[in-house]
Amino acid sequence: MGRANFLRPESIGRGRYAATAAIAAALSYSTTFAATENPLSESGNWVHVQDRTDFRSTGGVAYGLQTGSGPPGGTYDDSIMCLSSGTWTDVEIVSTVSVAGAITDFCELEHIHRCNAATGQYYEINLAKSGQYCNFYRAEGGVALANFTALATEVGGVQFAIPGGAVNDGDSFRTRMVGDTLTAWINRNAGAGWELIGSVSDTSTGGHAKYSSGRPGIGAFISSTGSGPLSNYRWADFSATAI
Repeated sequence: MGRANFLRPESIGRGRYAATAAIAAALSYSTTFAATENPLSESGNWVHVQDRTDFRSTGGVAYGLQTGSGPPGGTYDDSIMCLSSGTWTDVEIVSTVSVAGAITDFCELEHIHRCNAATGQYYEINLAKSGQYCNFYRAEGGVALANFTALATEVGGVQFAIPGGAVNDGDSFRTRMVGDTLTAWINRNAGAGWELIGSVSDTSTGGHAKYSSGRPGIGAFISSTGSGPLSNYRWADFSATAI
């Protein structure tokens, strides 16, 4: 699907980060999270998403600030931030995982597609540290479990298993949303190439995706029972490109 000449992980983040003007002009953005910021901003290129927790960046990584409990919404107030400008539709996102310490099953990194920061509506593709699952959701706004629509059948909470099992430091995650279809791949640090994880379509609104546009972003989740800290499972870079 989409174009064949996708952006490869090794090409991510040449330089600190793209300027806001470049987002609007070329609909592309890349960063290696070089600045120390709480919350993540990069000269206003990242924005808070309604009812969600934020990210911070330090030492070339970005990680979520969600604790898994407390306001605004308890368990499902994932750390979500999206880019601040541009009208994005079909997008490819590529990121590299950084693992710094112990993490248990209920901890995720996420790619966010077609996000509306003001309403908390977006598409989420998550990557569980355990490798047990990669799930696709549509966030309807709000932070209750009922506010998330699964886009594929779940068996024991799993939509797609991640090839090769547990996610490791240096693994790359690639996702696309093109038209109504979302797809995810993983590339292991050993460089075996992209392996397909899964693909789903949202045809819920007149046979098409409910959200036709929005901005790309990043996310992270930790369970209320304590699986982290999220500072041990983080993004080392990020690249979004309109396709």
